[in-house]
Amino acid sequence: MRNQLPSVLIVDDNRDFCDSLFDCIEAYGIDVNATHDPATALHLIQSTDYDVALLDFNMPGMNGLVLFSRMRQLHPKIHGILMTACVETGIEQAARQAGFRQVVSKPIDIGELLLSVRSLWARRRRMSARRRQNDCRVDDETHVM
Repeated sequence: MRNQLPSVLIVDDNRDFCDSLFDCIEAYGIDVNATHDPATALHLIQSTDYDVALLDFNMPGMNGLVLFSRMRQLHPKIHGILMTACVETGIEQAARQAGFRQVVSKPIDIGELLLSVRSLWARRRRMSARRRQNDCRVDDETHVM
């Protein structure tokens, strides 16, 4: 049985911001991991099935859009929230095209962010439950799953 709490990965090259966000999210009992490096994030996602990724837009080496695209290749069901200090229409459109569910501006409102994380986690759980129900249906005529 899956955990009853969401699993979150934070990726932000600003160490102070990343560490503060980690502490805030962890204080609410959410399973959270954080890294300051996009390449490390790709390594982490290979071994952990995160529900939600909180990614900074502007990072050296790989921006949040590219990182999320690579993460989704490894785990297509992961939900993403893009964090940025400069929300522009072009960034929001690119984020939606990359599969992000939400774009939030810094400074982050932790209450709103937690609501978003829990909402995305609940959505993922509902989608997984529907898939399991569909996989377990028996065809009445052939008696085959």
